[in-house]
Amino acid sequence: MLDFLRRKAQSPYIQATIVIIIIVFVFWLPKMGGNGSPDVVATVNNDQIGLREYQRTYEQTVAQYRDQLGGAIPPGLLESLGLKRQVVRQLIEERLVLQGAAASGIRAGKPEVQAAIQQMESFKEEGIFNLDRYKKLLASSRLSAKDFEGGIRTDLLKRKVMGHLAQYAHVSEAEARDRFSRTYDKVRVRYAVFEPADFTRAVAVTDEALQKYYDTAKERYKTEPQAKVRFLSFPRTAGAEDAAFKAASEAYEAIILAGSLDKGAAAKQLTPQQTDFFSQTAPPPALAAYPEVVNTALTLKQGELSSLLETRDSYCILFVTERREPAIPPLAQVRDKVTRDFTAEKAKELAKQAAEAMLAAVKGGKDFNAEATAARKAVRESAPYSRASVEASGLPAAVAGAGLDLSEKSPLPNTVQADNGRYYLLQLAERRPAAEELFAEKRPELTAILQQEKRLLLLNAWVEHLENRAKITTNSQYL
Repeated sequence: MLDFLRRKAQSPYIQATIVIIIIVFVFWLPKMGGNGSPDVVATVNNDQIGLREYQRTYEQTVAQYRDQLGGAIPPGLLESLGLKRQVVRQLIEERLVLQGAAASGIRAGKPEVQAAIQQMESFKEEGIFNLDRYKKLLASSRLSAKDFEGGIRTDLLKRKVMGHLAQYAHVSEAEARDRFSRTYDKVRVRYAVFEPADFTRAVAVTDEALQKYYDTAKERYKTEPQAKVRFLSFPRTAGAEDAAFKAASEAYEAIILAGSLDKGAAAKQLTPQQTDFFSQTAPPPALAAYPEVVNTALTLKQGELSSLLETRDSYCILFVTERREPAIPPLAQVRDKVTRDFTAEKAKELAKQAAEAMLAAVKGGKDFNAEATAARKAVRESAPYSRASVEASGLPAAVAGAGLDLSEKSPLPNTVQADNGRYYLLQLAERRPAAEELFAEKRPELTAILQQEKRLLLLNAWVEHLENRAKITTNSQYL
């Protein structure tokens, strides 16, 4: 959010208003650092952010991601997002806002906090606040009343700060009309599509070119781990789950005692099944329905026995008889695949170059239709569409979005548009202003949006100002 707001902060209006706000918010935050205690995640001036608060916020954020992703978070996602750093940053920004509010005389007293809590439906019974219910719910959530009420006070202060900033978030008639025009004006564009498939025959495939391409992309052709296994399977049938588990457990014990899957199986009069070499993407038919078993097999070493594995409908015991480690094959072995990849990549480059050449020609004064004909490309036209109805264009959303930025003065984009390997060259065919009567209908909505954007811009600028004057220390183990 802050990156977006910083881009918007170049507006002269915003810059001027920020100066006013900084003057109005008369404060000087003390520049004193925190300590290096492991229980202190960060210190903002003299205010410590404790480990407990950090953990609670982190867990809440993780829960939100889990809900958004349907209950499961992909491995490595939180690390790739830098979630720990995000949470520390969030807590620091909250402290800055609270400190700035306090220094500016903005308060949220105990009566206000209590009134806000008493209005929460979660703590009501038959429409009336119930103190026992309040205490029980906090206890079940492992929250103290002090921590919960502190969170409510923080929310109230944030709202008050945003309310204070609202007086500076005036939206002029010109701003509302500009947003209205950008949202509801309709455009119709003509366009040509450059498909890589149309350029494959133009790609020159030589031994030298293939070798050079392969040398830079070897890792792409690295083989997957492969394994051969012998295994026993014990199907579970309805009403006989215990019997299946008993048979599998006894077989596993026999294998351990015998020191061999085959000998242990023979002792129990069982016949192991055998696979050929398989990989993650090409599992053996007998195990294809059990990805967890395939995954386990590919993590075992040669000569290693698995634990007793449970699937949705069986128990399974694996023994890896042979294993092939990942390796980069010689070019000769993967030449056909390398040739296909090289051709596809070069064809894509040629398609882009052709689209860019046509763009340059049209920008230089050549006729769009004539240049498309010379390039053997059909000229198509979109249906009229606006930013509020991009799907009506019949174009990919990103491509249609570029068309909305075209005008009579600038009917061509600066670059060709790419989507799903294709390249689109656009030219404005028509721009239709939105109906004036629609402006009266949409103005309240647009004004509210613009006001919220300005409030966020101003809040961001204020937080930056606070941060630049504050003494902030962080504990690196939480970043």
